[in-house]
Amino acid sequence: MLDIRSLMAHLSKRRPIFHSEADFQHALAWQIRETMPESQIRLEYPVRSEGLKSKYLDIWLPKEQIAIELKYFSTILELNHAGETFELKEHSATDLARQYFLSDVQRLEGLIQNKDCPARAGLAVILTNCPLLWTANRGWEKRNDVNFRIHEGRILGGELVWLQDGQPYTGLEPVRLRGIYGMNWHDYSNFPNEQGGRFRYLAVSVKP
Repeated sequence: MLDIRSLMAHLSKRRPIFHSEADFQHALAWQIRETMPESQIRLEYPVRSEGLKSKYLDIWLPKEQIAIELKYFSTILELNHAGETFELKEHSATDLARQYFLSDVQRLEGLIQNKDCPARAGLAVILTNCPLLWTANRGWEKRNDVNFRIHEGRILGGELVWLQDGQPYTGLEPVRLRGIYGMNWHDYSNFPNEQGGRFRYLAVSVKP
């Protein structure tokens, strides 16, 4: 697997903040290229696999046979860094952010298990300045998305379903995980004088 902690540590020194998910995607691919110069890197790589809703991988490393899916979830932050202006928008649907991230993990599991796909390992990464994603806010156990919570220290696996009034809700698609995964967050960067200036990331490694 990639040493994602080392990659993110080096990347944060050069790019502590990004304009968008596409910006993050390009910068991480560039960091991988500098760290692993013999690696081949493809962005938005088309994947043919029956049953997949999305037909593209954010980053594909064909030599290593590693598939990478990325999420960049922001709350409002406006600042100038190194002469560049950043205006991050509010992505308020944290419940969907959790589901989308865990859906990436499910998708990577499916790719690795699919004999038509050459992936032998996967990595799902979410980078955010929204503390609601990495902290267990008060009353989270009673929320409809309790099964999708990805805050620090949680362990997730099996079928994750939405709830409505404490009962399974069939109106939203569940996420089904083959593996068991610990949610271990890491610091990425910090602008201490700015509200929403702390960035952290969660990286989940997916193996056969």
